[in-house]
Amino acid sequence: MRGAAAAFNAELAAQLTGATAHAQHVMAGLGATAMLPVISDAQILLPDVFAQLTVPSFEYPRIDAPQALRLIGALPPGPPTVWQPPSWWPELSQRRVVALAQGTVADHDLTDLVQPALDALADEDVLVVAGLGGREIVAGELRVPSNARAVERACRRTRVPSNARAVERAC
Repeated sequence: MRGAAAAFNAELAAQLTGATAHAQHVMAGLGATAMLPVISDAQILLPDVFAQLTVPSFEYPRIDAPQALRLIGALPPGPPTVWQPPSWWPELSQRRVVALAQGTVADHDLTDLVQPALDALADEDVLVVAGLGGREIVAGELRVPSNARAVERACRRTRVPSNARAVERAC
């Protein structure tokens, strides 16, 4: 495992050579004299505290985690806005719900995860709510089976309670 991690880190450092050199140039222009670590490490190692928006269960276990790293969880949602439930909203209380999203960086290509998952769950007795990462829903872009709904943004919760008011506040 350590060998694979070391190889990954070396490859990442090589890919970030230009970004690291640019950051070194900018820092030198501000009067810094010390050499920066690889830019992906510098952002965590240089500040007194680095607040990461995640929880330990989402991270690989690290015995070498920097002292400055703090896993602080998610930011609280903003204040509620005027919201109208979609026409299929009553279906949430009629069967189990599977919340599906591509991820954060890869939302540009929904064929990586969303489409295969929609296909795989098409015959299951569940309601699949596929969040498209804020993307506009384009007709024909996805094959959406009858037990699925594509939405621009999925709920922030993956376990949807039967109480629709609680769900409404979470979306």
